[in-house]
Amino acid sequence: MVQPSERVRISDWAAFVAVAVAFTYSFFQRAAPSSMAASLQQEFDVDGAQLGALSSAYFWPYLGMQFVLGYLFLRFGVDAVVCASMAIAATGSLVFALSESLGVAVLGRCLIGSGVAAAWLGVVTVAQGPAFEKAGLSTTVTGAGVLFGLAGALIAQTPLTSAIELFGFRPVLLWSTVAPAVVAAAFFVRALIGAGVCCRGVDAAKDRGAIQAVDGGRAPALDALLDGHETASDDAAAVEGLAETKPEAPPTVMAAYWAALRSPILLPVVLYGFGIAAPLLAFASLWATPFFEDVYDLDKPTASGVVSAFLVGWGVGGPALGWVVDRLGGGPRGAQWVMMLCPVVGGVALTPVLLADLPVWAAATLMAVAGLASCIAIVLAYTRLVIVRPEGRATAVAIVNAAMILAGASLQPAIGLVLDGVAGGRIHELPSGRKVYPPDAYRWALMVLPGCYVLSTLSFAVAWCVCGHGMARKEHGDGPTPPLLARPVVGGAGKP
Repeated sequence: MVQPSERVRISDWAAFVAVAVAFTYSFFQRAAPSSMAASLQQEFDVDGAQLGALSSAYFWPYLGMQFVLGYLFLRFGVDAVVCASMAIAATGSLVFALSESLGVAVLGRCLIGSGVAAAWLGVVTVAQGPAFEKAGLSTTVTGAGVLFGLAGALIAQTPLTSAIELFGFRPVLLWSTVAPAVVAAAFFVRALIGAGVCCRGVDAAKDRGAIQAVDGGRAPALDALLDGHETASDDAAAVEGLAETKPEAPPTVMAAYWAALRSPILLPVVLYGFGIAAPLLAFASLWATPFFEDVYDLDKPTASGVVSAFLVGWGVGGPALGWVVDRLGGGPRGAQWVMMLCPVVGGVALTPVLLADLPVWAAATLMAVAGLASCIAIVLAYTRLVIVRPEGRATAVAIVNAAMILAGASLQPAIGLVLDGVAGGRIHELPSGRKVYPPDAYRWALMVLPGCYVLSTLSFAVAWCVCGHGMARKEHGDGPTPPLLARPVVGGAGKP
C-alpha cells in the first residue's frame, strides 16, 4: 500500500489548510456575536429582537448560497469559488467593523455570511477529493476540518471577550479582516499557477473537465483508469490516455434538484438537521453567554468558558462520532444508531442547564455533553449516502445544510423577540449599555431548544421506519456498506 506521504502533494495539503482557515473564520464570525452582545447593544442601542436580527443577518445569505454552491463548485472549481467568496467575506468584515448605523452593520453581516458560505463545502470537497481519497485520508482530513471550525468558535469566546475589553470590538473586527483576505490571496495565486484542487501529477488546467465530475469527485472514466495505479506518474499516464475522451457534462441545476427532491428520505433528514443544529447555531452562537451572565450570575469570561465547553464537545464529537459510526459497520446503518441517540442525549443534557440553577462545573459538563451530541457532520454524511441518484447527492447535502443554517437564522431573532415580550418592563440596562433579562424570560424563550430535540427524534423515527432501511438497501445492496465519509461511487453499489 502506498503511504499517504507518497500520495498527497504539498499543494493539496496547502489547499486543505487554506480552506480550513476559511472555515475557522466562518465559525469565528458565527459565534462572535455571543461575546460582542453587550458591545453591539451599547453601540447600536438595540433590544433583544434587534440584536437577534443583526446576528442572524449572517445566516440568511449563507442559507441562500447553499442552493447554488454545489453547482458553482462543479462549474468553476474550488479555487475560484473560495477565492471570490473570501474576498466578499473580507469586504463584509471591513464594512461591519466601520459601520455607524444598524443598517450598515446588517449589510456587513450579510456580506460576511455570503462570503464564508463556501468554506465548509470547500473543506469537504478538498478532503473527499482524489488525492486524500486514494491515500485513505478522507475521513481523517474531514474530521480535522471540524476541529478547525472548533478553533474559530473557541477564539470567538474568551479570547475575543478579552480582546474586546482591551481594544474595543471595532479594532478587533478590523484585525479579523486579515484572515479572509489572506485565504482569498492564497487561492488566487493557486488559481493563477493552475494547481487545480486535489489533482495528483496531472495538469489541472488541461484535464479540469475530466476531473470535475458529479458530486465533487472524479469522473467515472477517470476512476476506472486510476484504479490500480500506484504512483502519481502512473496516474498522469492514465489521464494522458483520457485526454481524447469527452468528459461527462455536469448535471443542470434543475436536474440536480429534481434528483434530490424526489427522494422520500430528504424531508425527514431536513427536519432532523434543523432540530439538531438549533442548540449550536441559535443558542451557543448568540444567547448562551448572556444567559449564563444573567441567570447564573457569572462574569463574562466565566460565562464564555462555560459556552466553550459546548463548543469543545461539538468539535471533539465530529471525529469521535465518525469513529463510532465506522466501528458500528459504517455507512447509513452505522450512522442511524448515532443519529438516534444524539437528540435524546442532547435533550437530557441541555434541559437541566436551562431550567435549573446548577453549579458552574455541572453546567459546563452538561454543556459539553450537549455539544458532543450535535452530530452535524454525521447528518451531512448520512444524507450523502442515502440519496440514491448520484447527481442529487451534493444538492441534497446543500439542502440539509441550509436547513441547519435556517435554525440559526430563524431562532436567533425569535428567541430575542420572546425575551422582549416576556420581560416587558423588567429589562434592566447596565451602565455599559448591556440589557439584563430576568431568568424566567430566558427560560420561556429557550424552551424552543428542547422542542428542537423532540423534532429531531420524531423526524429520525420517520426516516428510520418509513425510508431508512429501504433506501440503504437500494443504495448499497445487501453487502457491506462503505465507511461513513467515503464518497459513494457514481452508479450505485461498489467500492467506496
